[in-house]
Amino acid sequence: MPDLLFLFLCIFVFVFVEKTIVFYFKVWYTFIRCLKKGLRCNKTLESLF
Repeated sequence: MPDLLFLFLCIFVFVFVEKTIVFYFKVWYTFIRCLKKGLRCNKTLESLF
């Protein structure tokens, strides 16, 4: 039984970390892209949240 619990915990942590990394990557990528264009980023970043 503890093995199953451990497996669920690992899956949960993996999914959580993956979602967090993807989210931060999107924010960072958008930020860099609009910095290159020289546009105001507020509207673009707000659309992500």
